[in-house]
Amino acid sequence: MDGGNSLMWRRAVLAKHKARMSDEYLRAIDSLNNLQTNAATLELLRQKGTMLNTQSLPEYRAHLACIGYKPQDLDKLNVIHIAGTKGKGSTSAFCESILRRYQIRDKDPGGLRPLKTGLFTSPHLQEVRERIRIDGAPIQKDLFAKYFFDVYNKLEENQHMLPENVPKKPMYFRFLAMVAFHCFLQEKVDVGVIEVGIGGEYDCTNVVEQPVVCGITALGFDHMPVLGYTLPEIARHKAGIIKKGRPVFTSWQPDDAMEVIKAHAAEMQASSCQEVSQDDISKVENLPLGLAGEHQKSNAALASILADTWLKSRSTGDCLPASVFDASGEVVHEAAEGLAKVRWPGRAQRYHAPELQHLDWFLDGAHTVESLQICATWFKSCLSTSRGPGRALIFNCTHGRNGGDLLKSLADLHKSLDVEGKPVFDLVVFCTNEPYKQESEKPKITDMINHTVVNDATFPVQHALVSHWNTLVGDDGNGKASVDVAASIEDAVDLVASRFVPSDIHAQVLVTGSLHLVGGMLAVLGASVE
Repeated sequence: MDGGNSLMWRRAVLAKHKARMSDEYLRAIDSLNNLQTNAATLELLRQKGTMLNTQSLPEYRAHLACIGYKPQDLDKLNVIHIAGTKGKGSTSAFCESILRRYQIRDKDPGGLRPLKTGLFTSPHLQEVRERIRIDGAPIQKDLFAKYFFDVYNKLEENQHMLPENVPKKPMYFRFLAMVAFHCFLQEKVDVGVIEVGIGGEYDCTNVVEQPVVCGITALGFDHMPVLGYTLPEIARHKAGIIKKGRPVFTSWQPDDAMEVIKAHAAEMQASSCQEVSQDDISKVENLPLGLAGEHQKSNAALASILADTWLKSRSTGDCLPASVFDASGEVVHEAAEGLAKVRWPGRAQRYHAPELQHLDWFLDGAHTVESLQICATWFKSCLSTSRGPGRALIFNCTHGRNGGDLLKSLADLHKSLDVEGKPVFDLVVFCTNEPYKQESEKPKITDMINHTVVNDATFPVQHALVSHWNTLVGDDGNGKASVDVAASIEDAVDLVASRFVPSDIHAQVLVTGSLHLVGGMLAVLGASVE
């Protein structure tokens, strides 16, 4: 890429970022970033095996009391609580998108109005406010700042209420959950769709005592130092969200994991515990879905059942329509529209940057072995029928994950050869999650400041990924692919943009391995916040 074109796209992106700045919002994010656990402390906890805080919920109840809430107050949110390893964010998004299309009877003045939804998820891609959504949209910056400082200032004022051994403020994720709960209560949402952070039983979102319904998506291996190294161990943590007298629905699980979930549901006296069946999936199988990938059919089926259960929990005539399925078991129009129109950036997303029109970006935040297998399948289904100008892979992984295990499905894809009998990728770049290069004319993206990782100028993680990749593809599989390391996402974009010049229309670039990487890429490319 020549210097003039490079400068032009950077300036265009910079202008977009500056237009989104807000002083009060930035002040809130600066304060929030101070609640992050620093990298050194996290590493010490990992080494000691004490990442799990079994006192998290008693502490969280104490913090809630400081801002004037009891756990029972959260029952007003009519919560759909969703845990899992894979697809919990997508399932949450499907759920919210379905219910937003429904009408609810307003007691005052008594007419029908659109059902008001709240959605809390993590992590964010570009801006923190993405985690807290009203009616599908991230809350505005001024509203985020207002509710943030409501919580922050009350915690400051009421520190004397806390027991001696409880931190003065909850840490980053827990604080954001508190802001979300406060926001949803003040905004009087009709339903709160709440995604678990990590695990379930000890997650701060489990402070909700009476959810309307609970969902558990597909289980896999992630956060193993915290949750355990076997599926039954992981399943026990996820099943911790199950409540007495409340129904729970789960995606298909391996037998040993399902046994644990059913046993805990029985122990907790859940009203029911059901696994999504093939018949359930068949009801959405032929419907258009707003999220790409075969696996999304299972997520859509689970979300449809959760939304249907929520609607049926309401008084007769309270919501129109009254369910997700009609008398014949078909998905009704409103729910089908919700499934088709859902948007969930960074997951099997195709993006075209106006400043780099010759490149087609394929973005997926897959970060487990299972989800990267699905990502590889999705990207293969998107490959051009002819090779065209070529393809690139940009990859990174975080939090001590095994790079060799994560890269295997992508290396297998590379070696599977394309329609012309050539290895799939021409260029492979391993970069950090740092959005911008040091010398860049970059905006200050306080939402992306991450104190939980250490930036090492020797890039040991990225060089280890190069070694894993070379081992996996071997001499024959590597073909003509160039392999490189980049200090930042912006550097990686420059490498790709210079490899495929503007005349090479529609070179395909897969970006995966980390949601933080995908979020940084969207920022670098100048994408709007969705």
